[in-house]
Parts: sequence; C-alpha cells; structure tokens
Amino acid sequence: KGVIVIMAMAGTGFIAWKIYKKIQANKALEGAKSEVEAADKELKTLPKQTLSKSQLEGYANQLQTAMNGYNTDESAIYKVFVNVNNDADVLNLIKAFGIREIEAGTGTGFFTTPFKGTLSQALTEELDSEELIALNKILAGKHIKSRF
Repeated sequence: KGVIVIMAMAGTGFIAWKIYKKIQANKALEGAKSEVEAADKELKTLPKQTLSKSQLEGYANQLQTAMNGYNTDESAIYKVFVNVNNDADVLNLIKAFGIREIEAGTGTGFFTTPFKGTLSQALTEELDSEELIALNKILAGKHIKSRF
C-alpha cells in the first residue's frame, strides 16, 4: 500500500511539473511574438540587408540544427553570424527564424522538454555566458549594434 501511495504522489508531482512548464512556455511565447514583430518594425529604419531571403532561411535552419539535440554546436552558430554583415541582416535572421522548437531544450534526462521560442531566446537557452560573449564579439567586430 505504501508503494502505491508513493507512486501516486510521484505521478501527481510529475503532472504538476508538466503543467507548470507548459504555463512558463506559454508566457515565453507571448514575449517571443512581440520580439519578432519589433524586429520587423525596426527593419524599416535600417539600411538594406545584404543577405537574400533564401540565405536567411538557410541560416535560420542551420541555427536550429546546431541547437537541436543534447549537444549544441557552437562553432556552427558562430559560422552563421560570421556571414551576417549589418543590423538589418541580424533582424532579418531573427525574423526568418521566427518561433521555432528546439529538441532536448530544457531539463535533464527523462524530464527534458523541447524549448520553443525566438532566435534570441534559443541562443540564450543554448549558449552559456562565455559563448554569448564570443557571439557578441563577432557582431561587435562587424560594427553591428544587435546583441544576444
């Protein structure tokens, strides 16, 4: 009988945890939509982009691939940003990325849940502070004001 009670408590706790994570994800998505819209509005005030729409889509797909799974490929992320030339390119990349799901996003082991969000949110989720500094140095070296 004690084992059944413990199993029931564990199951209830697991369900509560899943509901909590879903609520957090929904709140993050609300902010994600406004971030993509803000990037679109800001684009109208900047010089022309240097990358084509197909290049941006390709780079957005490369970033998602680099972040999918249990190991993030930081060098693949850096390679994408080496090809970005100005703030309009960065904002268009954010727009092309949109809101995407990254597999094996948050949590550990059995409790891993996919992460869903914008490029900024995904990079913040997947890269540690030193890796974000390295990414931002790439942008700064090109005189790009955008930062992650």
